[in-house]
Amino acid sequence: MSGRQLPLFGDEAAGAPETGRTRREVFEDYVGFTEKFKPKLTTDDCYTPPAVYEAVLAHVRERGLLPEGSRPVRPFFLGGDFERFPYGDGDVVVDNPPFSLLARILDFYTLRGIGFWLFAPHLTLFGHLRRPVTLVVADAGITYENGAVVNTDFVTNLYRDDTWVVADGGLHDRLKAANAAWPKKTAAKYVYPKNLLTSAFLGNYIASRGGSLTIRRGEGVRVGALDSQRAAGKSVFGGGLLVTDAVAERVAAERVAAERVVAERAALKWELSERERKMLEDLRHGKDFRGFGGG
Repeated sequence: MSGRQLPLFGDEAAGAPETGRTRREVFEDYVGFTEKFKPKLTTDDCYTPPAVYEAVLAHVRERGLLPEGSRPVRPFFLGGDFERFPYGDGDVVVDNPPFSLLARILDFYTLRGIGFWLFAPHLTLFGHLRRPVTLVVADAGITYENGAVVNTDFVTNLYRDDTWVVADGGLHDRLKAANAAWPKKTAAKYVYPKNLLTSAFLGNYIASRGGSLTIRRGEGVRVGALDSQRAAGKSVFGGGLLVTDAVAERVAAERVAAERVVAERAALKWELSERERKMLEDLRHGKDFRGFGGG
């Protein structure tokens, strides 16, 4: 028997005898085949960068939402079981849960009276409007440790019971500063009447522009679709909030204010010098500057 080792894929120059393909082509087909069997990362595999988590925790503390003496805990770790985690009296869960289990997790904590501030996917946030929770719209495009970029909001029971939806531009700005990358915004697919709010709208036009807005329970009702959409077989993706005229007017006012702040931030702003301020002061006291020119 010959001691010569045969190449695994044949002679690359000559090609595989049965197909006429080169060794490289056969190898690339093999790699493509094996890729199919590798586990795919989902939003449940989005582990939080430390800087992002610390920013969230600092925000919760500064808002005064952690009761005195409470301990923030993180039961969602690789191999962990949130239902068997040893919660202590006063523990508050501040963590990023598997998004596919979020509804089950919220019900578990609500039933047991455990405080929580949980990460949640932005576009489907309003799917939890019927639960006794507060939905916090931050519209934070977080780059997680697996490289996935997910627009993220939060669900909590740390606010007062009648606080239903909060658009929080301060939290948006804080997370933007802590994040490794920031995704580009996509154009809105639908234009809704002023009384129909979505998490996407509050994120795009309030939170991401540094604005803030609180909607109380009793100021609106959750809807899955407008009647005009149902007639066309359409719906509000992620659910919507049909609000009173008073709330719609607050939203419009906050949107104008937030857009003004954005415009001011983007503009090149010039300031008066001390010399120019002195000139204005002299003018106020009657000094005549005629003949001095404008330079």
